Amino acid sequence: MISLVLDTNIWIAYIAKDWPSGIIDEIKKKKKSGEIILLTNEIIIEEWNRNKETTLKDISKKADEIFDATKKVFENYSSKTKGKYSDLVKDFLRYRNDFKESAKQQVEETEKLIHECEIIPVTDKMKLRATEWALQKKAPFIKNKNSVADALIIISAAEYLKEKSVGITDSIFVSYNSEEFSSKNNKNEIHSDLKSLLDEANMTFTRHLGEALRLPDQMLKEIDRYVEYYVQDWIETQIDIARGK
Repeated sequence: MISLVLDTNIWIAYIAKDWPSGIIDEIKKKKKSGEIILLTNEIIIEEWNRNKETTLKDISKKADEIFDATKKVFENYSSKTKGKYSDLVKDFLRYRNDFKESAKQQVEETEKLIHECEIIPVTDKMKLRATEWALQKKAPFIKNKNSVADALIIISAAEYLKEKSVGITDSIFVSYNSEEFSSKNNKNEIHSDLKSLLDEANMTFTRHLGEALRLPDQMLKEIDRYVEYYVQDWIETQIDIARGK
């Protein structure tokens, strides 16, 4: 069994937006079969609640952009080309509201799945440790930002999993946030300040949801295309969950 702690940016950027297509079904299937166990905490839940409406608006806006662009391109085609693709495009445009409703359902399914996760406690002792890290300017406090939430997410996960070894083959923390968690020289490696914390809990770090879930190659390729399309700096800016940064 693999224990997975998914940072809020993973829930929002991938699962709620269905990238790759069918990702939430894969997660549910693996969870039901006992292949994975999903862990979360009050910080992630609060961040999800705070960003849910923004996520819905973002998905709706992108849907409008896609449909409006398609309509505009179609209107600029020659009459001959219009005739060839007219029924196909009109059929596509007719499903604008259905597409938005489907996106809304995806967000609601994501929220339901978050609330089905096993809850990791966040204690006063952990909060004190996060404060000490902040004073020492240790990761994730390396960009002069308020990274208390980031710190508590990774501290609580490691402390919890140190005591939960029975039946667990791998423990993985998944976050696209390279600003706070990654090594300066390699965004796919955990920062040296955090390495011993994860080692003590036999945890690994990845920015790639597909690798953590051990998805089929085709879905991994879809995730890679998604990351390439949405330039990393843009993603990290847009999905830098409102943690007072």
